Amino acid sequence: MSPLNDYSPAALRRATPRPLPAIEIVALGEFVEHSRILARWTVGDARFFVWLDKSGTEIAPNAFIHKNSVAPEWIGEGSTRRKNPDAFPHRAVSQTAAAHAPIVAAIRAAIADGSLARAACEKYKAEYDAAEVTRLAAYVARIRLAIEHAADRMQLEGKGQDAHDIRFVALLNPDLLINLAGILQDARNK
Repeated sequence: MSPLNDYSPAALRRATPRPLPAIEIVALGEFVEHSRILARWTVGDARFFVWLDKSGTEIAPNAFIHKNSVAPEWIGEGSTRRKNPDAFPHRAVSQTAAAHAPIVAAIRAAIADGSLARAACEKYKAEYDAAEVTRLAAYVARIRLAIEHAADRMQLEGKGQDAHDIRFVALLNPDLLINLAGILQDARNK
């Protein structure tokens, strides 16, 4: 039978290209040893990722594709905790393997202009800034609560004017409160 007239399932699988998985470009911050930008995708029960260069526009020629299990490594709690039989250990696979050629080509085409990397970095920075604002707001709230507790103790000790004065400190703007807390912490540590 001629290859053009071969309609067997194996021939159809060879002739029909598999659809490429969705590729996501992610920035992970500035403290990753290789770079801070990676391309990741999922196929079946495996997660894949490859580190990109600092600008996010290239895959290094010798970079490995990392493969991890989607399934959690451990299941159960306490005394019933055990290894998950569906999980497999991390693997590093070659990006030059024929099986990975279509996805590597798709990643290279997607990251060539750098727009995905810039968007990933902006998203990371926005998330980091939002988390920092939340953290600072919680810290300021703890400082104000500590000031209120100190003022309540002074009130109970009969130091009404001192309690009133210290409550006034709780009304300072957040930056001044954080600086004041730092000064007090330094004084306590000496």
